[in-house]
Amino acid sequence: MATPHFRGEPPATNAGRRFPPEVLSEAEVRALMDACGEGIPSCHRNRALIAVLYRGGLRVSEALALYPKDLDPVTGAVRVLWGKGG
Repeated sequence: MATPHFRGEPPATNAGRRFPPEVLSEAEVRALMDACGEGIPSCHRNRALIAVLYRGGLRVSEALALYPKDLDPVTGAVRVLWGKGG
């Protein structure tokens, strides 16, 4: 029996159902940060990106749209201008 994919039909969607977000545990986030390594140029950048994504609850697209001017190093605030919902 052929699957819908092989008949040229689009895959089934979730039909508007909402699924709860899968939130990483603190231990999983720590493991990601530890995996960034030490002594490589991108280490601090990668750790900062993980922290912003996790602590701010940002989507990847929201983090990719950030500019340095959106970060306040004094307060630690991050300004997200284009999030879900406008």
